[in-house]
Amino acid sequence: MGKTHWLIFVSLAALSTGLVWHFAPTLGAKLPPAARASICNTIADVQKRFGIVREGFAEHLVKTAPKPAKAAESEEIADVKASVAVPMQTPSAVAPKQTIATVHKPTPAVQTQTVPAVQTQTTPAAQRETPQSERSPYDKGIVRVGPSSSSGATWCVLSHLTPVEGIDGKVIGNVAGGRFFLIERREKKVDKTLMLVGNFTPKKLPQTVRVAAKDVICFTGSPDDLSKNQRSNLRMYYQINGEAENLKSQLQVKESKKNPYAVEAAKALSELRAKETAASNANDADSNRNATYDIAPLAEKVRTLSKKAKEWKEAHVSELSNPEKDPAYLKIIEERNKYGEAIPGLAF
Repeated sequence: MGKTHWLIFVSLAALSTGLVWHFAPTLGAKLPPAARASICNTIADVQKRFGIVREGFAEHLVKTAPKPAKAAESEEIADVKASVAVPMQTPSAVAPKQTIATVHKPTPAVQTQTVPAVQTQTTPAAQRETPQSERSPYDKGIVRVGPSSSSGATWCVLSHLTPVEGIDGKVIGNVAGGRFFLIERREKKVDKTLMLVGNFTPKKLPQTVRVAAKDVICFTGSPDDLSKNQRSNLRMYYQINGEAENLKSQLQVKESKKNPYAVEAAKALSELRAKETAASNANDADSNRNATYDIAPLAEKVRTLSKKAKEWKEAHVSELSNPEKDPAYLKIIEERNKYGEAIPGLAF
């Protein structure tokens, strides 16, 4: 064969190959299976002999042929099952098949595994944020101080059940421990007792009132600067403290009844306080002088009886119980101290 004939043969082969490659999808769709197999074999033989046809041509022709519906359905199911069975070995390209599996064929196992994962990530984060959002009272300028004006005390909390007086000095009632009191000014009674003048918060009384400095615990700053949690713990601490002191007082009275002099001393002291109140509330000089005249002998009687009561107590100490070791009292103190741990520097 001459060079001219060879070039013509090669050109025709190349042209026919290109045409066949271009129309392969159409041929693959219309030709019967036997014809497609024959063509694939012929092309493979030409490819092997001349190396002109592109690699993979036969595969291209086969893949473009439509598959029967049943075969396509069975392969899709097989792909879905494979993607679910071995998710760790499947590349990212298989992700759409995993999505299809979740949508068309949801399984309780997948949902059950998802919910705990979310809870596990959320709960520790919330626990870590709680301490960070709670600043100490000291950082907010709230420090426990004395009741004097020079200490900078601006508010206080009642440490136990406390008598509350009006501006006229008359007792208008008792308020339980744990209530917050805003200080407006300070006054001193006739007996030199320091009184704090102001009102309660958040619920204020109609009028300004007075409480004795000895019945409260004073602080700087403002109770509004405390967090809601800190205010609650502070209130509960001193409210329970008031209950503990009330129980202790009852136990002391119970024990004091064993002491004959203590009972008489208590009666004399009550009478003395009444005389002192009458003297401070007297509207004229004569009434004040008469009330004051009765105070001195009563005060002496109280001192004498108190001395005898102390001597009797020392002589009969083994017969008396210590209120501070009473199981009920200790239980209340234990409960109180739990709230105190949350308000360092503000509790006893």
